[in-house]
Amino acid sequence: MVDLARSSPRADHMKTFLRALLTLVLVIGAILPVAALSESETAGLTLEPVTLDMSTSAMMRARPFVLPDHLSPAFEFEHVAETPVTDAAAIEALQRFLELRKLPQGQVDIVLARFNDPELIAIIPAPNLRSALLMLSYWDPYHVTIDAILDGKNESGHAFETVDFRPLEFGAAIATLQVAYSTGAPRLLLSDRYRNESPQQLIPVLVHESMHDGVENSFEEEIIAGLLDSLAYAEVLIFDPDAANTGTELAAYNNVQLFALMNSVGRRGAGYVGVATSLDGDAYVGPGLEAFDADSIRAGIASDTWYAQLPRGGSNGGAVLAALLGRFPESEGLVSTTRFSEEAIAVIDQGIGLVLTPRKVRAIAVDLGLSLASGASRTAIGDLVPTLDLIAARPFIPAEPSIFDLRSMHATLDPLDTEFARVALRESLLGAQVDPTEIAAALARFDDKGEPALAPDPTLRAGLLMLHRDPLWVTLLASALDGANDARAPVRIAFRDLPDAVPAIWESTGWGESPAVWINSMLIGERPELLATAIAEGLLLESVDRCADQAIIAAALSTVLWADFITADPSLSNGGTWGTITRNRDLLALLNSQPFDAGTPDSTAFGLRLSTGMSGDVLPGLPISAGSFVDYVLESPRVSTLGFVQTTPSPAVLTEFLQRSAIHTAPQANPMLIDDELLALVDLAFGNLLPAQAGVDAALALDLTLSSEYA
Repeated sequence: MVDLARSSPRADHMKTFLRALLTLVLVIGAILPVAALSESETAGLTLEPVTLDMSTSAMMRARPFVLPDHLSPAFEFEHVAETPVTDAAAIEALQRFLELRKLPQGQVDIVLARFNDPELIAIIPAPNLRSALLMLSYWDPYHVTIDAILDGKNESGHAFETVDFRPLEFGAAIATLQVAYSTGAPRLLLSDRYRNESPQQLIPVLVHESMHDGVENSFEEEIIAGLLDSLAYAEVLIFDPDAANTGTELAAYNNVQLFALMNSVGRRGAGYVGVATSLDGDAYVGPGLEAFDADSIRAGIASDTWYAQLPRGGSNGGAVLAALLGRFPESEGLVSTTRFSEEAIAVIDQGIGLVLTPRKVRAIAVDLGLSLASGASRTAIGDLVPTLDLIAARPFIPAEPSIFDLRSMHATLDPLDTEFARVALRESLLGAQVDPTEIAAALARFDDKGEPALAPDPTLRAGLLMLHRDPLWVTLLASALDGANDARAPVRIAFRDLPDAVPAIWESTGWGESPAVWINSMLIGERPELLATAIAEGLLLESVDRCADQAIIAAALSTVLWADFITADPSLSNGGTWGTITRNRDLLALLNSQPFDAGTPDSTAFGLRLSTGMSGDVLPGLPISAGSFVDYVLESPRVSTLGFVQTTPSPAVLTEFLQRSAIHTAPQANPMLIDDELLALVDLAFGNLLPAQAGVDAALALDLTLSSEYA
């Protein structure tokens, strides 16, 4: 049949990352247990099962949910369904599901009669698939999947030619979509490995595939289809909780994906489900998941190597996508609800918690047998005296953990308007004791009609011009405003929906043929001071080839800037937003790191590559842990979700910055490489950027303290 159809360059894989889940390896035809690779993620923690009498607010902020410590039926990967689903069993399941949805009897009768329609059987011969599709009848918005498959309300304009189980050429694929040359009609083929699955487990597959057209595809298309099929599955379980416990491979896959969604947060804050990030940087927590971390369900889907090779930039969708997006309030602001795009992902992130509400999350958590983890915090000695002796007594620990914990996160407020952004700029520069003539020049640039073209948002413009506060940052200003960069062009700075939970990215030709720094739209509404740190990080990421060491250096330098801001105004650290909390966490990790010097280790200096004290954790008192600032960045979305080269030439902005700070003294005529050697150089000389007293002042501004052992 290959010569009769063009097959989509897409196979909706049993994702590569699932092969690590529950320490099981997926092998064609079998799933074999393997030994856990590291200590349990929940070692030392008390696990409390989720119950229906828990406060939903407290529960959502106490995440992550943790998988059961045994293979319960909901997470049993060892079995493929073996008992064929007969017509009688399928129609019985269909009737039961419709009644659980409380459909009027007249509608139930219409749907049941349609099950035996010869025309429908010709297209969907398998009774469980036919039952799964008809379960979506009279269900807004999911009835659009029926319309797409049976009535041609899809991009092709043709009803599906067939929906059936077949052996697939893709070894680990769940399903694939093809389009017949002769008719242009789509064919949905599911792996016959799942031919005996229950109808409810097949619903997310049908919803997912009905969003595709079988021809055009993109990275964003697969991310959105994966997110929305998990949401559809969640809504199936709200009606029919027993459907989660079939004890089969596909059920476990659907449950694990939903589990990751339930552990993800985003733009609506810690009290709601989102898709952009997670409270502890890992949406997959539980026995057997030690070797697998993903910052969110979105990052977990994106980690599939097949998806990673798809073109980026979005692709066109159709009526199914429009209907599924249309339920989210922010969709009204989209240019098009029929396009798979980063903007559409941001809309899902903002609105999915209003569909999968905390009450629904609690009910599903109970049905899946999930728990919440709690751990004892280390005691503290209270207020610290600002002495340099504190550095050797590290690690610092939070006296107020909530300012470092995304469980306390709330959504950002409305952004400052132009007038207030201008005032914030002036007050920041005055507080830094910048020369009055330079303050006047910065304000003039803020008001200059030419500058808004480069930084149209007034809070971003104020944040950029706040870099006037210290001569060390003038190289970044020159890059952004005067084109003193490798592209020889001023840099556009604007908000954008980014694919990862990172502060900012650099794009060499992001604005026409000119460079751009895109600031994560999750930071809209943040203070200009915090936006200044994101802008600085983005400008330091200038490169043609992304390098992990550059990401580490850029994160460290922008964190030093945050230390400067909060030392001048400690109230900035109490914003309680995603941006503020993650910056506070960056700074805590940095303040608890020291240089790595095998010869003469120095515990009285701030560095990047080694943790202080004996705990080996630069984030003590928090559920998340990391062995150094370097490890912290490497394990974060800044690096872990992207492909990086080993080395890259240093851009002029970073080279000059390191020369100004007396870290790199080689003449600029000699090209500087960003590599492990340069990272070591920055590490050993980090005191030039964060002197001991400045670090102690920042620790006090964050209200950090020491363990009771230091008394």
